[in-house]
Amino acid sequence: MSSPISNSTPPRFRVLVWAGALFLLVNFLLRLGLVVFDGDPSNFLPWNSLLIFAVGLLFDFGSLTFFLIPFALLAILIPDCPRARKAHGVLASACLFLALLVVLISSIAEGAVLE
Repeated sequence: MSSPISNSTPPRFRVLVWAGALFLLVNFLLRLGLVVFDGDPSNFLPWNSLLIFAVGLLFDFGSLTFFLIPFALLAILIPDCPRARKAHGVLASACLFLALLVVLISSIAEGAVLE
């Protein structure tokens, strides 16, 4: 049985789904690490944790729209033919590498602020 994402999403746009999910996962893990290393026990109360992660998720969805622009432009501008699929794969992989590098470096920078 295949996943609903692969059936409903054209192959060129699947990179948007994966990049978006990876972006949200990295930001969730960053937020979790910041809550743990903050040292405030009240952050672990359910209503405080829910508020922290809900506001963070809302912010992440706003940031995600800007994060996915290069991937969407690649999917739109590169035609869907066999030869262009390889170019799209290489360019999308390079774009994903650079985008994740930026996200991870900014995550490390945010973690360094706590010290």
